[in-house]
Amino acid sequence: MSFPKNNKFSAEEHPSFLSNGASELIEKAKRQSRPEEELALIRHAYDFAANAHQQQKRKSGYPYIVHPLATASRLIDLRLDAETIAAALL
Repeated sequence: MSFPKNNKFSAEEHPSFLSNGASELIEKAKRQSRPEEELALIRHAYDFAANAHQQQKRKSGYPYIVHPLATASRLIDLRLDAETIAAALL
């Protein structure tokens, strides 16, 4: 996945996984052969954050959770630990 230079997504650049909630994020982590405990931690952090921020929108109009999901995706790409990924979601 490529990110725009200004770190802002237009409608065309908006990564598809952001509309799928945590599903694609978890699949990306699974492809790295992460243990089930790590996947559960990431899923739990996403569920908590999505619930806590479900009514919030960013200035762009996108749901608040968009930025934490994009950050978590980058951290998975960097192969950081599950605790760091969970923290990014929260």
